[in-house]
Amino acid sequence: MSNYYVLRRATQFKVMYMDSQSAAKWSDAGWEVRRSDSHDEAQLALVEWEARSRKPKLFLVRRLA
Repeated sequence: MSNYYVLRRATQFKVMYMDSQSAAKWSDAGWEVRRSDSHDEAQLALVEWEARSRKPKLFLVRRLA
């Protein structure tokens, strides 16, 4: 049975319709994979996932006295 999947690798995102065996191959190739039941659900998951991945990272700056 095929489902929609949201795939992520670094800053790349994809929505694909495929079976679970194909999804496993994408995962083995280094992609993070999340399953969705519908195209709309997958699109929403994609937007949320992208938003979370773009949070600014805090870093420490040292100043010389």
